[in-house]
Amino acid sequence: MLTGLLTSTPSAGGGGMGGRGNQITDPAAIQDALRTSYDALTQALSGLSNADLNANVKMFGRDMTKQDAALMLLSDQHEHLGQSIAYARSNSVVPPWSK
Repeated sequence: MLTGLLTSTPSAGGGGMGGRGNQITDPAAIQDALRTSYDALTQALSGLSNADLNANVKMFGRDMTKQDAALMLLSDQHEHLGQSIAYARSNSVVPPWSK
């Protein structure tokens, strides 16, 4: 969904983890979907010019520039990382960087 917003092209599959009604539950498939999604997003962000970054878009009902949308995405992903770390620690999972 966000890649489509940044590149002004519709996203395949409706966005998200498999699209609506087609949820992915297999751990290996989830990891593959996340890698694919992050790769597509990285490519979309790298291809944006300064003019593209200043273009207006509507995201979650709010008017903003593509740069604002990218910053919101980065902030959101940082929050999810923190949640994942807290969840792992509460389940006695030691992250690889702490071993």
